[in-house]
Order: sequence, then structure tokens, then C-alpha cells
Amino acid sequence: MAEKEFLDFCSFLSGVSLASVPQSVVDHAKLVLLDTLGVVIAGSQNAEVDKIAKHLCLIGNRDRSATWLGRQERFNPLDTALVSGISGSSLEYEEGNSRAMGHPLNPLTGEEVSQKFLSLAGPVIGDKRAEQFLEKLKNLESEKHIQELTALLRPA
Repeated sequence: MAEKEFLDFCSFLSGVSLASVPQSVVDHAKLVLLDTLGVVIAGSQNAEVDKIAKHLCLIGNRDRSATWLGRQERFNPLDTALVSGISGSSLEYEEGNSRAMGHPLNPLTGEEVSQKFLSLAGPVIGDKRAEQFLEKLKNLESEKHIQELTALLRPA
């Protein structure tokens, strides 16, 4: 996607109110987000991903304003985007098999996605924080600031 089109799309999304989106779409988006975040957080502790994090910490004079989910350190925003993608795919929880649980042909229930998130994220960020995030995500429409959610996705 070209840069202008991408920026136009982001601008459009930033103006969308959840109240204007069908509830079934919001509910499904929450499950997709929960599933993705659980895998990214668990993957952030992978040995190879940890080597990348240690290398990035050695690079000086860089903006460190971004949160890398599942990590206490803060990183450069572009580095964070890259390593979050690496973290998410490092555990091979992707749909390589059409019969795998979670594939569109064999979907997980909401409860199964919640349990998957808790089992993957809990050991990294703490069970209590994972449960708090899950509750806040269920009531996402009433959250005022996304920072309160993302703060829970790092170890205490």
C-alpha cells in the first residue's frame, strides 16, 4: 500500500467510533486482538527474540518511547514494530495447517481464546495483570485511554 493511501486509511480508522461498528464485528476484533497479543507476549521471551532485544539495547542515542509487549524495556518505535512481528511469529502459532485450532475452518471459542491468552501471557506479565487486561478488553468500549491497557502488557 502506498504511503498516502496508508495514511488516509489510518486517518479514517482514527475517526471511527466503536458505536458505529456492529457489535459482532467488535466482539470478533477483541478475540483476534487477544489471540495476537498472547502470542506476541509469549514470543517476546523466546531466546532468539531475547538476543535481538539485547542487541537493540546496545544501540545508543535512539528514541525509546515505544513499549514492546511482554518486555520491561522501551525501544525505538520502528524497532518495536519489527520485533513485535518477530515475537508473534517466533512460536509458530500461525495458520500453517488448515485443520489447526484457531484456523477459520476450525475456530476457537471466545473462552478458548481467553484461556490461550492467559496461558501465554500470564507467565510473562503475571497472571493478575493478564486477567486485568482480559477484563479491560471485554469492556474496551468504556476505556478512556489505551495506555491503561498497554501498561498491563509489560511485566510488573
